Amino acid sequence: MGRGWTGADGLAPARFARPVRQCGQAARSSGPEFGRHVVWQETGDFVALSDDSSKKFIEIQVLLRNSMALFRSDGHAGPLLVSPSGAPLTSSTSADGGPDLELSPENAAQARGAEAKAPVLQSGNPFLLLVGELDKQVTKKVAGLRKAAQGRLPLVRLNCSALPQVCEALQIVSSPTLLLMAKGQVVAALEQMSPQTATAFVENVAQMLGLKVDLAEAVTEQLQDAELQEWKDLPSAEQSFGSVLSRSDLPNDARVRALAGRARCLLRRREPTAAQQSKVMLEELQAAGHGGVPEVKQAVAMLWIDQKQQELGETNLQTLKAAWEANPTDFAAVQAYAVSIFWAHGEAEAFEAGLQLLRRKRSDEARQLVLSLVEALGPSHPRSAPARRPGDRPVGGI
Repeated sequence: MGRGWTGADGLAPARFARPVRQCGQAARSSGPEFGRHVVWQETGDFVALSDDSSKKFIEIQVLLRNSMALFRSDGHAGPLLVSPSGAPLTSSTSADGGPDLELSPENAAQARGAEAKAPVLQSGNPFLLLVGELDKQVTKKVAGLRKAAQGRLPLVRLNCSALPQVCEALQIVSSPTLLLMAKGQVVAALEQMSPQTATAFVENVAQMLGLKVDLAEAVTEQLQDAELQEWKDLPSAEQSFGSVLSRSDLPNDARVRALAGRARCLLRRREPTAAQQSKVMLEELQAAGHGGVPEVKQAVAMLWIDQKQQELGETNLQTLKAAWEANPTDFAAVQAYAVSIFWAHGEAEAFEAGLQLLRRKRSDEARQLVLSLVEALGPSHPRSAPARRPGDRPVGGI
């Protein structure tokens, strides 16, 4: 007996929440079972079979990455859906993201050819299977995914009225439903439609295929503006970061970047309570594995500078400046002035004071101070790029 569609459900590769059922079986339960099968029998019916192999899913993950790597290397576009005989299934329409075709009883039968036991659309390359119509917002996200695939991620439309056995065997009970398929496997599924789930689905598929998808070009520009505003107009920056975080369909990388921006704004308020809130936020971001994000590293460095400034007994900026000018090679005097002038819109002066010390008197303390000041400038500050050198290590954890 040949095999048709098989796969795992869920947005993340490690989450498989739906067991396979036979056609007509309505019950569902939770569990780690892998996959949904549908095979063509000589009787002309589709039936569902079970496959609990997590190894098979890993093989499909490797297949996905190898397929997309091949697409990127050969630069050759062409029909990616083939019948068991190897003949391509051509598209009736072609969008910017790649070929589209309608799966019907006629071309499904053609795909089977003379081999009734062979699977339908047994493609070694990934494609999307759509039941129903996506709304405008979700369509735009999926289009971005297909565009990132450079035309190598076809869209196959399945009509459950025309092929009810396929939909039943794949446990498709709602419309719209969008599945990522590869070599007869359902690798990921989007069923509960919302901006948030669509974003998660696209991000997950992009990760599996090794693609970079920008789901929020406007958000990226808004974040860039906010990151410039925070140096000059704190209320406007806080409002901008808050506006970004209020979006229901915010991609995860943009959310992390905006949270880091909010943490920096809290530090800029120069209030103990706000600083503590910032510290908690940054601890959570680091615990979630986002400590390497440049904007998070910037906020962590700023928190370090804030803590050093809070340890000072003297807070008068003119007094601290006079002490530094009197002894520019004294580490304590330089650090006290640098961590204080930083918060008075003097981030460039703070960096120069630390750098002068490091040039005259190299030490681990001086190096950490300078690296902290550089990191606190952030990736978008005009002084940031010239101040960085290959091999520099930022300040460690909180």
